[in-house]
Amino acid sequence: MRLEQECIDKDSTVEKIQQIFDEFSRKYGFYNIEKERNEKQLISKSEELHAALSELSEVRSSLSSLENKYSDLQKNYDRLSVENVELEKELDEIRSEVMERRRKSITRKSLDMIQFVNTRIKIDECEDENMGLVVLEQLLQKIDTLKKENQNLIISLENERAEHKALQRDLHVAVQVAERGREEAEAEVARFMEASKYSSADSEQWTELMKKYDKNSKRNALLAWTQSHLVAYPSLSVTNFSSDWTGGQTLCALIHSIRPDLIDRAELGQGDCTQLAVKRAGELGIEINPEIFMTSSPDWKHIMAIVFELYKKYDYIRKNVGCNLNT
Repeated sequence: MRLEQECIDKDSTVEKIQQIFDEFSRKYGFYNIEKERNEKQLISKSEELHAALSELSEVRSSLSSLENKYSDLQKNYDRLSVENVELEKELDEIRSEVMERRRKSITRKSLDMIQFVNTRIKIDECEDENMGLVVLEQLLQKIDTLKKENQNLIISLENERAEHKALQRDLHVAVQVAERGREEAEAEVARFMEASKYSSADSEQWTELMKKYDKNSKRNALLAWTQSHLVAYPSLSVTNFSSDWTGGQTLCALIHSIRPDLIDRAELGQGDCTQLAVKRAGELGIEINPEIFMTSSPDWKHIMAIVFELYKKYDYIRKNVGCNLNT
C-alpha cells in the first residue's frame, strides 16, 4: 500500500515537472517569436528612415544641380552678349574711321584741283609779262609733289583696306566663336532638357504611386505596391527591402505576379532562387548583380531600385499592352 502511494506521488511529481517544462517551452517560444517580430519591425523602421533621408538628399542634390547649370548658362549668355556688343561697337568705329578718311581724301583732291586752276589762271595772266616759264616750272613741281602725295595716299588707303579686311576676318572669326558658344550652350540646354525628361517621367510615376497608396515617401509607397502583388504568396512576408529579399525567392514571386509566363510557380519552392531571379529580370531588361542576394541583409537601396524598375515595367504593360494585371 505504501509502495503504491509512493508511485502515485512520483507520477504526480513527473506530471507537474512536465507541465512546468511545457509552460516554460511555450513562454520561451513566444518570446523568440516576439523577438523576431520586433527585430523585423526595427529593420523596417530603420530602412524607412534611411530611405526618407536618401530621398531628401536626392531632392537637394537635384535642386543644387539645376541652380548651378542655370547659373552657368546665364553667365555664358551674358558673356556672349557683352562680346557681341563690343564687336559691333568696334566695327562701327572702323566704318566711321574709313568714311572720315575717304571724306578727307576727296576734300584734299578738290582743294588741289582748285589750286591747280588758280595757278593756271596766274600763268595766263603772267604770259604777257614773260612769267609763264617760271610759273609753269612751279606748276610742274607742284604736280610732281601732288603725284607723290597721291601715290602715298593710295598706298595708305591700300594699307587701311588690308587692315580693314583683316579686322573683318577677325570679326568674322569672333562672331563664329560667339555663335559656336551659343550653339554649345543651346546643345547643353537640350541635353539637360532630355535628361530632365526621363527624370520627370520617373517623378511622375513616383507621384502616381505615392498618391495611389496614400504614402508620403517613395519607399513606403513602393513597399505597399510590392505587398499588394505578393498577397497570393502567403509563405512570403515582406516588411522591408533588405532581409526579406535574401535568396531571390521574393523577387521571383514579384516577377511571377507581373509576368507569370516567365516563371513557373512551382520553381518558387525550390530553395535558393538567386540565379533564376537574375535571369528572368535580365529578360525584362533589368541587369542585376547576383551578389546582392548573397548576404543576410542586402543593400536596401539596390533592392528598392530593382523593384522600382519592375514597377515601371508593370506600369508600361498596364498602360500600353492592356494585360489583365493585378492592381
